[in-house]
Amino acid sequence: MKDKPFDLVMVTLQDADSGEMVFTRPLFIAITGELKSDVSTWEAYKEYLQRFDVEKTYRFSNNNLLMNAFQTCEATHLDSWLLMTQMAYWLLYVARDEIEQVQCPPWQKYLNNNKAANAPQNQQSGKRTLTPAQVQKSIGAIFYTFDKSLFMQKVQKNGKGRTKGIKLPKRPKYPIVKKHKKSPKQHPKQLNC
Repeated sequence: MKDKPFDLVMVTLQDADSGEMVFTRPLFIAITGELKSDVSTWEAYKEYLQRFDVEKTYRFSNNNLLMNAFQTCEATHLDSWLLMTQMAYWLLYVARDEIEQVQCPPWQKYLNNNKAANAPQNQQSGKRTLTPAQVQKSIGAIFYTFDKSLFMQKVQKNGKGRTKGIKLPKRPKYPIVKKHKKSPKQHPKQLNC
């Protein structure tokens, strides 16, 4: 690592009233690159906080929106799927102001976080901030207000199918390869002196 120098920033959070540490262990942030000397300690901490939001977004998208579940060989298909999950996340972000009551089991409705009116407010905008998971649980109430005729099944005629007389080429056949168990390597006998 001699050829990869970095600056190390240690971050500790203290309670404003008592001065005690909020977390038992400090956070260490490494700053690398040619312009690392131009980055102040405060800028590094603020950038890390923004990165933390990105990590939560990826975790939510993978777990709840199945961003990483689509398996394909085509890069264009994967790009389309990633765009779909990003649009779904944006929809949750936009719809969070429309949620009045978080849809949750009855034994969780008493929690302040599940009451949209009592949800924690954003310091900058003063608006309540529901998590994407809370919005995802409750967005069905908004979708039920939409016109259902758009989502009903449409009557379609069956396709014509393959015309008579067309023959498709046969698939190529490949030889069957059977794997055998490997025999253990024979070690030369050790000589006793």
